[in-house]
Amino acid sequence: MKNLGSKRKTNRTACIMAALFLLISIPILYGCGSEEPEEVVEETTATEETTAAPASDGEHLYDFSARVFDGDRFTEEDLGEKDLTIINVWSTDEWDSVNELWELAAIEEQLMDNVRLATYCADGNDNADRARDLLGQAGFQGTALYKAKKDLKAVIGTVEEYPTAFFFDSEGNQVSEPLVGVPDDTGQTYREKVNQCLGDMGKNMIGP
Repeated sequence: MKNLGSKRKTNRTACIMAALFLLISIPILYGCGSEEPEEVVEETTATEETTAAPASDGEHLYDFSARVFDGDRFTEEDLGEKDLTIINVWSTDEWDSVNELWELAAIEEQLMDNVRLATYCADGNDNADRARDLLGQAGFQGTALYKAKKDLKAVIGTVEEYPTAFFFDSEGNQVSEPLVGVPDDTGQTYREKVNQCLGDMGKNMIGP
């Protein structure tokens, strides 16, 4: 009987020890398991950062779109149609830029086929009807833009004074410093600026 009691005590002790081992092991197992999801999240974040597209720098038009007042879209693919594209940024509540529209209309008609003069109305989202009316009164027949996205939106964001004109080649590179304000002789200034850009690119320039 004494031996039987001793065996029972031994078995009870063994059971208690096993239970204690399980109680200690379970938190350790769960703790180890919780580390794996954190490592997966970190790896995913790193992948997203390396594949993210670079932010627009306000100097190039590599990827963009804008609405044309006649309803079409204007994108980086349209730049490839011309050697040089001028984008004159104006606003309906800045009278210097509004008054310049009449001169821009005359300049646009005199440009060669390899040069495009486009206007971009900075407040066209809110004043589309007024912008259309002013462009119509001025007789501007060129590309009239508003609602820019991506790279063009970044370029417009650098404007500090209306009007400001930007000059881009067929690949979307800015090829000259912007023309800020209304020049004393708008026609002559634009002619010289266009010839400077075309000459730097090795293209035919505007004649006298």
